[in-house]
Amino acid sequence: DNMVKYRTPNVSGFEADLAYWWGQRNTSSDSDVRKEGDGGALAVYYKNGPIAASAVTQHVYRDATGGKVRTSGLGFSYDFGPAKAYLAYTQDKESGSQGDGKARTYDISAEIKAGDAGTVAVAYANRNEDDGAAGEDAYGWSLYYMHALSKRTTAYAGYSKLINKDDANYGLEFMTPPAGEDPQAVMLGMRHKF
Repeated sequence: DNMVKYRTPNVSGFEADLAYWWGQRNTSSDSDVRKEGDGGALAVYYKNGPIAASAVTQHVYRDATGGKVRTSGLGFSYDFGPAKAYLAYTQDKESGSQGDGKARTYDISAEIKAGDAGTVAVAYANRNEDDGAAGEDAYGWSLYYMHALSKRTTAYAGYSKLINKDDANYGLEFMTPPAGEDPQAVMLGMRHKF
């Protein structure tokens, strides 16, 4: 919790966050070691009527050798009334002693009203590694149904599947599969807001 953050006032639907955080401090005289865990972020948001959009970039020093990860992303949504559509794009860049690499992720999803109390959600995502490791690419999809039983209680059911290429081992929630295996999950539950 070593973070300082500032949020601008809302001006015509625009807001922005500026943040900086410090990692675990130590007494090393090496500046790379001292920076480990440090990072910063800038995010800009826009919301007006049915349209919402965001842009964000952040970086963090990931190790004691000066390696850095920078993540940037764009998001957009439009509320049609009976349905809401979402688009997102993120790019990760890594540099440092463990090598350089870049990955891109594309997401498209939607929420569709199903009667007075139901909502169906569908999503698809595709991740491409640009470091010459095509075997680390993956894609996946999800299908959920949520049903409001009352103002505070919602029942839900869902299914998610990931398809990992040869060396990829992306997981779902708490599952991390061996490289190349394709995890899938079925979820059933109920959420109550107190």
